[in-house]
Amino acid sequence: MLIACHPALRTEARVAPTLRLLGGLTTVEIARAFLVPEPAIAPGIVRA
Repeated sequence: MLIACHPALRTEARVAPTLRLLGGLTTVEIARAFLVPEPAIAPGIVRA
């Protein structure tokens, strides 16, 4: 959880894993929230 909130990461890179961990959202739901296709957000969640 602390890694997901690190200030060196971009805001989007912090929010997506936090939504995944705390909110229990799926990758598809997070992609819809950011208005991007799922293949675009999935690598960002894994990297962050």
